[in-house]
Amino acid sequence: GNSVFIKERLHSAIERADSNMVDSILDKMPLLLNEQLTFDSKETPLIQALDAETDISGELIERGADINKANDRGLTPLMMTCIRDCADIVALLLTFQFLSTKDKDDGLSALDYSVLYGHFHLAKLLRTIYQQELKSPTFYYAIGNKHSIRYVNYDIIILHLQRELDDEALPDF
Repeated sequence: GNSVFIKERLHSAIERADSNMVDSILDKMPLLLNEQLTFDSKETPLIQALDAETDISGELIERGADINKANDRGLTPLMMTCIRDCADIVALLLTFQFLSTKDKDDGLSALDYSVLYGHFHLAKLLRTIYQQELKSPTFYYAIGNKHSIRYVNYDIIILHLQRELDDEALPDF
């Protein structure tokens, strides 16, 4: 009854990036921070804020949102922010001890998503933090084609990551 209405109000406040309303609701009902907001989706307030690309996501992380909880597609907040090239939120997630690096469905990590979408600076940062091995350019081309990801020259990005070159040396894709 009442909790459904409050979840709808929270959902709406996040969509509108109304941080005062979000704070007001979560101050009264802090457990909603990590609950799914709708019946048909596993979206938590943080996942919804990231999907809506609002500034509320930083506030939710600082409030203690579960940063390892994946969305319906198995993407964690770090993977979502790597796909969208949101360096400030990536930094915030890493500050809050992000631990989950694997996507449960296809085995791709946040590093893999950074490479797939051509976000070299994020890939370099994640590789430094996690000391993770890169897959072959052929692997990234296959995944990129399967998901209709815009063209990225994976041969060059992988070579530059392996040699730890700066992004200034990268040609425009």
